[in-house]
Amino acid sequence: MNATRSCPLKTCRPTPRQEADFQQWLGRREWIKRFALGTASALGANLATPLLADIAPGANPANILKFNIATYPVLGADFGSMRFNLFGGPGGIITITRAPGNVFYAMSAYCTHAGCIVDPYDPTPGTERMICYCHNSEFDIQGQLLGGPANGSLPAYNTEFDGTTLRVEIPNLNFKVNGITPATAVSGIPRFQISFPAKAGGKYRILHTADLTSPPVTVAVALSAGGAASTTQINQVSTAVRNVWVPSSAARGFYMVEMIVTEFP
Repeated sequence: MNATRSCPLKTCRPTPRQEADFQQWLGRREWIKRFALGTASALGANLATPLLADIAPGANPANILKFNIATYPVLGADFGSMRFNLFGGPGGIITITRAPGNVFYAMSAYCTHAGCIVDPYDPTPGTERMICYCHNSEFDIQGQLLGGPANGSLPAYNTEFDGTTLRVEIPNLNFKVNGITPATAVSGIPRFQISFPAKAGGKYRILHTADLTSPPVTVAVALSAGGAASTTQINQVSTAVRNVWVPSSAARGFYMVEMIVTEFP
């Protein structure tokens, strides 16, 4: 099979057989990966000594993404394939493909040749592969190299599916809260400094819940110790530990960090 495309991937329109899925990808629904799936920070009644609590304990819980498959119709059918943009920068885009028998494959979407973005899996008879149209490297449904100038298969990630939720473990994603400490009060309202590792291009929010059963709500934060608490979405420009300051007069509760993830067309 000879795969060709005359324009760069980012400017190409899909072929007619891809159009239906492409329109779904263009919907760009935002879904939330809550760091609470790994670790949240519980505040003691005296607002002095933070307590770290694992909500989803297990091996490397901070590296686990959870997908509710019902949210993504494309992944509800065999050979459905989608890309997700976790954050800007290298390694931020992954591809998830469903195979028969409730088997899911997850892998990096970056071609091992020159780093171009590989198309999702195309199940069309005679194609049945993922193609990087920059230089025509080809990969099978698991991301194994079939041909072309690529230097190897696409890095794959462990998956686990319980019939409803797909868990994908991505090394070095570093989903966790580094710390939460009391800070100087502003206008008489106590504040806490929350620190967490943030990826370049990532979008984050801080949430609070009084307990682990009540739905968490977004809270406004300050980007400096004495600044106004008016930011509800944190747009990270570089990979670094991010510090934000949260006003809080609650007796106790849990603070969580969200990462906003979008479908990648």
